[in-house]
Amino acid sequence: MAGTGFTSGNTNSVSLYVDGEKQTTVSVDSETSAVFKITNVKNTSSTNVAIYFTDGLPTGHASLTSLTFNQKLIEITPTTGGS
Repeated sequence: MAGTGFTSGNTNSVSLYVDGEKQTTVSVDSETSAVFKITNVKNTSSTNVAIYFTDGLPTGHASLTSLTFNQKLIEITPTTGGS
């Protein structure tokens, strides 16, 4: 995600919620970029999106109204099967 106000190097400083589920903050590479792992979404897009900083909602948070996801198979767990 690109924007401003991120705390570089601090993954605990920002949280992203999609469809009511908290997503994993993978990294905050700079004051203008954060990377999230998006899981457990209900569809290929969502209008139920919220981002929070440790001190509250960011300036311009109302402009984050939707996200669209590219479908990719990243992993299958567990990695071993049974019969």
